[in-house]
Amino acid sequence: MFFSDINWYFARLKEFNLDDGYANIGSCDILFYCHDANRGVNLNGQAYSPLIDSLKDRFDAQGYVCQTIAQPWSVLIGDLAYGRPIAINRRYFFAKMLKSVFLFMRIKDPVVRLFESIFVKSNPKLIITIGCGDEFCEAARNLGFLHMELLHGIGYTSIPWKWDEKPKKNLPQGVISLDPVSTKTFSDLSKHGVLIKEIQHPFLSRFQGNMSHDIPAEWLPVAREKKYKKEVLVSLQWGYLAGVDEFPFFKGLLSNGLFYEELAEVVKKTADTVLWRFRFHPVQYRQYGKYRGIFEFIENFTSENDNCEWKEATYIPLPSLLLRCSGHITMSSMTSYEAAYLGVPTLALDPSLEVGGIYEDVFHDLVQNGYLTKSRPSVAAIYNWLCKAERKEFLLKNLSCNEELDLERLIELGLSGSLGVN
Repeated sequence: MFFSDINWYFARLKEFNLDDGYANIGSCDILFYCHDANRGVNLNGQAYSPLIDSLKDRFDAQGYVCQTIAQPWSVLIGDLAYGRPIAINRRYFFAKMLKSVFLFMRIKDPVVRLFESIFVKSNPKLIITIGCGDEFCEAARNLGFLHMELLHGIGYTSIPWKWDEKPKKNLPQGVISLDPVSTKTFSDLSKHGVLIKEIQHPFLSRFQGNMSHDIPAEWLPVAREKKYKKEVLVSLQWGYLAGVDEFPFFKGLLSNGLFYEELAEVVKKTADTVLWRFRFHPVQYRQYGKYRGIFEFIENFTSENDNCEWKEATYIPLPSLLLRCSGHITMSSMTSYEAAYLGVPTLALDPSLEVGGIYEDVFHDLVQNGYLTKSRPSVAAIYNWLCKAERKEFLLKNLSCNEELDLERLIELGLSGSLGVN
């Protein structure tokens, strides 16, 4: 184990970005932490995290001092990303190596010590993360810093990451949920003293009510010369391309790694009536070199079909697209919940969702409410669904409410000890 770990690190030295801005970490009120994959859109030439940075904007407006740490092995750091995230890649790399070296010795975990030093330097009132690891949680608990994990999606029907099996020291003190379904699911962690706090979705809500007039122009679709009867969003996912994805769900299920040939036939059949927007997952477009083949495929496909586009669909925010769409098609993306919450029905084509499949219970609430249809990928099934697809009422009712996020309360709960920090 020891030698294999060391060899693994040295073999990847050239792959990793070892930029490090640890010395630039300073005191702050709110400390944010997430990875490049969570910075799914751009704003003024910088990568922007719809969730983390939307919360940061709210805190900034209230006068809090905010600071962002980039989760290893991020490359979108400094001026490349909103909030100038600080990299800790080099120190994290050597901490992980030391952890392998001292695995059998009775010393404190070097990765835990690294995060503890970051917390001491920044001394935040509140830490908000997307994607916290065991060592991160342990370090925050060791020093009594309030740490809350912001769920990076909505509609969780089961607790992921095996959190329901982990010891308390490896859990955040709180979870910030964005919808009632996830709140109910994660409430099971209350037995470990973890508080579940549900807030208004910080990004979706920006496109509704009093805040909608502040949407940057670059986040809005450009008017097209040709008018179509319908627009349909296709959410593409990583995990279906053989030989490329490291953690595939169904490696090689799709010949092109993106969508079924039957869908391509429907696209061609609706050349004059439907505008198809293909949206890549951030895991894909933030690693263009790794996924070059599928980008070349989609470029050829859209050039051959004038009623298709992928660049605008990929790089502008999801709500901007959904508010124009009559339907949404995917294999099994959790984007189906964002779609439902904005009144857009989904057609899900992954066979694992069918009765008897390993994920047959996923999206059951959307199915019951009429916002999602599971189907086999036949041309007739896809086309018939498309003909009937129309916008519905918003499933999430609180998006247009005028209430401010209760951010002050999060800090008060932590400082009073109500979150069970230790």
